[in-house]
Amino acid sequence: MKLSSRAVLTLFVGTSLLASCGDKKASGPVDGGTDSSSQIRYVGPGYDASWSPDGTKIASNEGDHILILSLVDSSVTMLTIPPDNIPPSHDWWDEEPSWSPDGHWILFSGKARDWPASDEDADLWRYPATGGKPERVTSNLLGTETQPHWSPDGRWIAYYEFSYPIGDDYREVIAIMPAEGGDPRVLAVDQAGSAFRMSWSPDGQWIAYASRGEGLYDQFLRVRSVSDTSITRIVTRATADTMICEDCTWSPDGQTIAFVQLSLRAPYNKTIWTVPASGGTPQPLYLGSDQLPCCFDGPSYSPDGSHLALTHGGIIVVPSAGL
Repeated sequence: MKLSSRAVLTLFVGTSLLASCGDKKASGPVDGGTDSSSQIRYVGPGYDASWSPDGTKIASNEGDHILILSLVDSSVTMLTIPPDNIPPSHDWWDEEPSWSPDGHWILFSGKARDWPASDEDADLWRYPATGGKPERVTSNLLGTETQPHWSPDGRWIAYYEFSYPIGDDYREVIAIMPAEGGDPRVLAVDQAGSAFRMSWSPDGQWIAYASRGEGLYDQFLRVRSVSDTSITRIVTRATADTMICEDCTWSPDGQTIAFVQLSLRAPYNKTIWTVPASGGTPQPLYLGSDQLPCCFDGPSYSPDGSHLALTHGGIIVVPSAGL
């Protein structure tokens, strides 16, 4: 049986702390509009933010639908709707949108879109950004494809595969495939549930992702070469009091990676940190304050690098340099 990324993550972690890394709906609410300093903007509902290439819209998902949130007129448009033939009570979802670099497509992971042929499938689909009919990207009866990300040049798609055949076993992997179809290539094999949401470098040569060592709390933020998967380096690692959650985003200038860190001490806050892409000491960016309380998820740099979209009781946009 195939499971959604949210379900598999919860099954893997086995503890409430680890499961909270995947809880995109747990963040505190933010009032609508902008605050008095005009630096915090509530854009609309949802989580898993993906910017349009021109920076005027954000795709999110909420209630199993993909939404388009406008930063120009504050409109909210539902892009995807349930398949016509699916029973109202049947489990289905569209999630984890990724906007194509040319702005024409929204890539997403969809479950039961061609029910009943793929009742438990979660495959990759793409939808015209202006509306239309979805097109299937993958059709893998052995696994579940989630967390898709276009490469910066639009030629490749990186995604997370939950049941990829390797020898006599099935493993979780990060894979890449040609955007117009073709055989996938494994980029990274899961180590005890390590390969979470990834982010391409702006030049398309590297992919950053959270990785796990032998111990449950032995965690790294790692980058791996796309052309030579044997080349990898650890950017930073979790401390004894923290965990690196799955979300990370590479800045458009290629210099910085922002990521989510979970405290293992009460009140178990999820905060936003940055680290040089070449490696170094992480620096706090959004830790929570009276102006912007904890907690945060899903950082995503705007195309010009000036802002971050965060999940915080919906999608908010804040300065990438902090408040």
